[in-house]
Amino acid sequence: MPKWTDQQRDAIADRGHSLIVCAAAGSGKTAVLVERIVQLVREGCPIENMLVVTFTNAAAGEMRQRIGEALSRAAREEPALGEQVMALSRASISTLHRFCGSLLREHFQALAIDPGFRIGDEQECGVLSRQAMEDAIYSCYEVGSDAFLAADRCYAQEELGELALELHRFMMTRPDPWAFLARAQKTVRMTGEDFERSPAAGLLADFARRKLLRLHESARETLALCEGENGPLHYAAACGTDVRLTADLAAAAAEGYTALHDALHGVTFAALGRKKKTDLFDEDIADRVKARRDALKKAVGELQTAFGLTMAEAAADIRMTAAPLDGLAELAKTYDTLYTAAKRQRGLMDFDDLEHSALAALELPEVRSALRERYRYVFIDEYQDSSAIQEAIVGSFAREDGLFLVGDVKQSIYRFRQAEPSLFLQKAARFDLPERELERRIDLQKNFRSRANVLEAANAVFGRIMRADETEIEYDEREKLFCGLPPREDDPPVELHILYQPGAETVQEGDEEGAERELAAVEREAKVVAARIHELVGTPFYDAKTETERPLRYRDMAVLMRAARGSAPLAAQMLESEGIPVFCDAGEGYFDIPEIRAMTALLQTIENGARDEPLLAALRGPALGLNESELAQIRIRTPDTKIPYYEAVRRYREEEEDALAEKLRAFEEKRARWRLCARNQGVDRLIERIYAETGFLAQAGALPGGASRQANLHLLTTRARAFVAAQGGSLHAFLRYAERLRAGGDSMSASAIGESEDVVRLMTTHKSKGLEFPVVFVIALGRKMSGQAMRARVLMDAELGVGLPCIDTELSSERDTLLRRAIRAKARKEQLAEEVRVLYVAMTRARERLILVGSVAGDKPPEKWKSAEISEMNTGLDMIAPALMQAGAGLTIREEAVRLGASSWRTFAHVGGAAGGLPRRTEETVLRLLAELAAAPKDEALSRLLNFKLDAKAAVRKTTVSAVLRDEKRAAQEDEPLPDAPLMRLPRFMEEQQMTGAQIGTAFHRMMRMLDFDALRTTHQLEAEIARQRERLLADGIVSENELAAVKPYLLVRLFASPLGVRMLAAQELHREWAFTYRRETETGAQLLQGVIDCCFIERGAWVLVDYKTDADAAGAIERHRPQLELYAQALAGITGLPVRERVLYLVRAGRAYQV
Repeated sequence: MPKWTDQQRDAIADRGHSLIVCAAAGSGKTAVLVERIVQLVREGCPIENMLVVTFTNAAAGEMRQRIGEALSRAAREEPALGEQVMALSRASISTLHRFCGSLLREHFQALAIDPGFRIGDEQECGVLSRQAMEDAIYSCYEVGSDAFLAADRCYAQEELGELALELHRFMMTRPDPWAFLARAQKTVRMTGEDFERSPAAGLLADFARRKLLRLHESARETLALCEGENGPLHYAAACGTDVRLTADLAAAAAEGYTALHDALHGVTFAALGRKKKTDLFDEDIADRVKARRDALKKAVGELQTAFGLTMAEAAADIRMTAAPLDGLAELAKTYDTLYTAAKRQRGLMDFDDLEHSALAALELPEVRSALRERYRYVFIDEYQDSSAIQEAIVGSFAREDGLFLVGDVKQSIYRFRQAEPSLFLQKAARFDLPERELERRIDLQKNFRSRANVLEAANAVFGRIMRADETEIEYDEREKLFCGLPPREDDPPVELHILYQPGAETVQEGDEEGAERELAAVEREAKVVAARIHELVGTPFYDAKTETERPLRYRDMAVLMRAARGSAPLAAQMLESEGIPVFCDAGEGYFDIPEIRAMTALLQTIENGARDEPLLAALRGPALGLNESELAQIRIRTPDTKIPYYEAVRRYREEEEDALAEKLRAFEEKRARWRLCARNQGVDRLIERIYAETGFLAQAGALPGGASRQANLHLLTTRARAFVAAQGGSLHAFLRYAERLRAGGDSMSASAIGESEDVVRLMTTHKSKGLEFPVVFVIALGRKMSGQAMRARVLMDAELGVGLPCIDTELSSERDTLLRRAIRAKARKEQLAEEVRVLYVAMTRARERLILVGSVAGDKPPEKWKSAEISEMNTGLDMIAPALMQAGAGLTIREEAVRLGASSWRTFAHVGGAAGGLPRRTEETVLRLLAELAAAPKDEALSRLLNFKLDAKAAVRKTTVSAVLRDEKRAAQEDEPLPDAPLMRLPRFMEEQQMTGAQIGTAFHRMMRMLDFDALRTTHQLEAEIARQRERLLADGIVSENELAAVKPYLLVRLFASPLGVRMLAAQELHREWAFTYRRETETGAQLLQGVIDCCFIERGAWVLVDYKTDADAAGAIERHRPQLELYAQALAGITGLPVRERVLYLVRAGRAYQV
């Protein structure tokens, strides 16, 4: 029995209230949630009367698994709970999107929708969306309304579509999209009096008031300098007027926009007094006073410009955006109609449809009543990431005393996915009010993950910068972290490494001119990290999980970055060059993954062989495998650098007669065949053919991380197949589509890594959320926040509306409106708050040791670190360094120890030290290009693959598991075929005959492969759902009538109702019919082993391997199939790096599972 804290016990045992549990990082919130559910079940509430909402499918799977394990333990003491364990497969534990899907299928008649709808993937919906927008633009031009033509005069046709799409996307995040749009259209028609009373004017005035209060405080400090020791007393009178002026202006701002506008209109500054001969003062102090006063004048001048318009003038500018906004609204509505029709025609829904349709269903009293009756309790995990529409959905049916909301608003870092931390903050405040009799707030502050010094460092940093008026959250005693681990005296200090870059400018995310400086900074920082890793690896480390001391390993360390695109691969390359094994899981674009780059280059060459760069990559790749010397030999044959490399290849192919020329001719023949395949059969079949003819899949699978590589290559086929279905099979069109996705940062990869693999993880902070590591490096802390969103042409805010620029088409001029400035100011504040929370998440991932690294322009700390203004923070270093400087750190010497609050720090200053030149992509000579290609692969294993050659004397043999077993048994006459080579569909005349045992087994495997497990997880009627799915498989032609009759429904129901089936459905990661290729060493040499695993899933960090058999003889089945399962387990563990904890043989006819 866990030892619960008083607060945890309170959250578990409280009854009769809705609860919001403010759970700090590492406070055991999931364990508390699971225990509360188990206790409620014990008290008589069926698991089916609870709704548990998580924010990812993986989290839902893990939650189901943990609840299942807890209920199973409880059932040992109370056997009656066994029914609830069996019922877990029907429990509503899912993401909100999946819940919405189940809701719509259950109540499809009330909404007149097809219950057989499916969720369209991003690719398919993207194609439909683009076509709908093209048709919408055409339709709007055809109608030619005044509003649309007004928008057309302001924006180019292509921009019109983009702006309307942005508007539509934002609208769909609101519970009432069209009402929001109507309010926005009304807002831009304000009069001056209306604008004075508007939230936008109030927000601008309040921002100015807070700025003026800071200026007032600064003016008082300046006056104190004048009146202090050796101060320029003759400046005191003028500085005194500055104090009174800023106070008066702040008071005017508190009254509102117009009052501040009037007060700023006539502002003048008093002249500094002249010094007398008898005046004695410090010239340096006098210069500081002048500099501070100049900064004050500049700041007030900026306010005069910002508030220079009268209310009437400001409103007139805003009204000029009304007609263009109406035009964009018309286009958005037309697009919505066409896009919705296109989806409906194909039986599709997207995630927006799920939410809005569910909300529409919940407007029906009978639907609301049914859900309120069914769900006595509603649990929402990670509540801080809820959106407004998700809040509206759950709030429509949850009982007043039945909510359990748990999360940590300090870890709300998904605003870009419409998460609204304000929902959590409002609920936390409301639930804390004494008069709210059915609501309570409970705080879990004890962290059971991190050492005390890590937590105290976080408290010191965020206690200064988390302020309700500046960054949305007040880091008070209730938000503070407390260590729940036993005290230890050897806590290592938090490290801060600052890399100064003399002569450099601070770079900003997205700034093209600063891109190389940014990469150079990341490269230098990676070198610092590599050196520190070398020092730490192998040092003694107390592993709290195993309660033993052991050497620190690479896998105990993680390197986190705020944003990874472009920077992460370079950091990984630098770490690898320093001898650090690293796995980069930092959201790298799918089409930038090494094995996908290789395939894309080959596809580009098949389409057009007259492009040097793809051709060179293709020649080195799996289709041919030339090495650098052979590529150089081609150029030497045609040394004129004015001649393109593809022409040099053609000449060598046609004019030489050596082995290299033969290879090139063979490749050209393949290229011609593949081009014909692409034209006649489609790009998806082309990719399949390339895999088959080149062996690329098998070769990739034999490399370290082979499962991930193969999964990525299979995903390319899947995406090509989806593209062909949606848009046709053109290779050219697919490559254009891939390039658009690559440019847009598409990150839909299938990469994965086992926990046991001894490598350093490099990932984004967002990827790290929910994880923990003994040692955490947080790098790139000198990178500026991106301002790209604030520069968008259309700015939107749920409260303030839509801000377009004021475009005067007659004068060809464009200017900002006060509405846009208000939206931008609010967005900047929200972004700053989000960045602070991102840093909080990064710092609280560390269990033992936290090391922070960042670069800064110049050779000394920036001046703004001394003033430590929260609103002026723009980098992670801005958030951390000022507190250390206030604690006495100079941050300029090589190493110093600092005490910050109750935490100990060690700071390091690194000045200069170039990290080596960055590779530049130049095409002036092909020899340079060849040199670049030689150095280009950042994936060392892929580099070996691209230069891979079969040794004729020791070739890798490729075989199947069944062949290995036949060899080992010396029994080639084995009667029963293994199910890892399923039979193709039989001709109808053969289907009508009596099915053999092997054919029944094949039918069972096919049905298990094609069943919709997601629907089985969420259904409340297992038998009815299986019956429905069987009918679908028959209707779709996936199984025949004979096969359907052979696999009786009870065989499937019995499996999924069994403990094994419950575990399968609860698994956080499950694979079915998983084809693999695994390289293993045998006495006769290397062997590529191929097979198909029926089912495997992860449970508590290890694999459970399942094999289905239709043997009638249960007694001898275990020994008969043990060798096969042993080989499968060996391959599964070798490919993924995760251990196989269980090997399960499930005998279908007997309905029994056996441990092998």
